[in-house]
Amino acid sequence: MKRKFAAASGLAALVFGLTACASSESPLDVANEWLTAYESGDVSSYQALMDKEATYDCIDCGYTRATTDYFAPGGGAEQDVQDSRLVALGGGTLSPSCTLAEGTVQCVTERVSAFGFFDTDGHPTQVDRSIYEFVFDGDRIVHLTVTRQGGNLFDFNKIQDYRAWVLENHPDDYDELFFLSTILINSDDQFATHQELATQYLTAP
Repeated sequence: MKRKFAAASGLAALVFGLTACASSESPLDVANEWLTAYESGDVSSYQALMDKEATYDCIDCGYTRATTDYFAPGGGAEQDVQDSRLVALGGGTLSPSCTLAEGTVQCVTERVSAFGFFDTDGHPTQVDRSIYEFVFDGDRIVHLTVTRQGGNLFDFNKIQDYRAWVLENHPDDYDELFFLSTILINSDDQFATHQELATQYLTAP
């Protein structure tokens, strides 16, 4: 294709160049960018790819509810903040495999993290294979459907072990990072502190 364009007239080459500059990322690129930001707990980046009026469905998530606004209270955004940052704290990956069809990108994921389920030999015993389906209007995500397999995304016993480690080793930070047995990672400051401490915890002998 490049050779053909190089051989085209100067006007045609100029039109092509302007078109290339004006073009935006493909839906596949945006979906993969969304999931990469999700893996790293970069909430502001993946939320910036969503339309402000995007809607959300969660299938087999332990409850049944109607389609909601993604950014509404109790919508997908709130749960994604918690889940994405727990993936990041555990050095997790989703290993997405994405396909595009008629403006919709479907990504099959395999979620593994240090806060997941493993046997005594360190092999995963439970790998969540959620499906993320992104509907686009141009380069904006206007609807997200997440289909779960059911069960827990994380081994909460391991998160409780981390909580106990923070209480023992960093008691001055504890009240800002946990409420009773619940990990607090909604604010950027909480997440940044957890990233530092979780790295210490996971690399401790």
